[in-house]
Amino acid sequence: MNNYKVYKHDTFGYKAIKDGVSWTAFFFSWIWMAINKLWGVLAIWIIVGLSMELYLENYMYTFDSYKAGFENHMSDSESLIILLISLIYLFGPLLYGNKVLQQRLEGGGYKLNTTTAAESEKMAIAIAMGEYEEHLVTEGKKESLEGYIILAIVLFIVVAAFI
Repeated sequence: MNNYKVYKHDTFGYKAIKDGVSWTAFFFSWIWMAINKLWGVLAIWIIVGLSMELYLENYMYTFDSYKAGFENHMSDSESLIILLISLIYLFGPLLYGNKVLQQRLEGGGYKLNTTTAAESEKMAIAIAMGEYEEHLVTEGKKESLEGYIILAIVLFIVVAAFI
């Protein structure tokens, strides 16, 4: 079971966001940001990614025709800074994706209704509404199993692409 924060809006109803890491945001960062309409975060994400790519492409290595190879022109401190930026760029969505969604809901007029342990978002909303029934438990288990199947297929495709 996961912990969910359930928010309520007077017009739009209930939304549940999982506490903790967001694996979807980790594996599909820019797609996840676009689907969740995090346009500002997406713009920063693209700008940082392109800036890092251009910096690394233009300044990190140059081809030395006399030595017939590539030569690194970065200092150790520059390499460390690039490493730290890359780690934040890579693991930021994993660690902070759901927190950003929660802040977006709070900024959009949603109020925190409850925090609950549930198998799925639907089950968390049903618990918050007081409509929790046993058939939702099996539905939640089925949804989580489908998520693992989709994840396994995606990982298989990614691994197969590199073989």
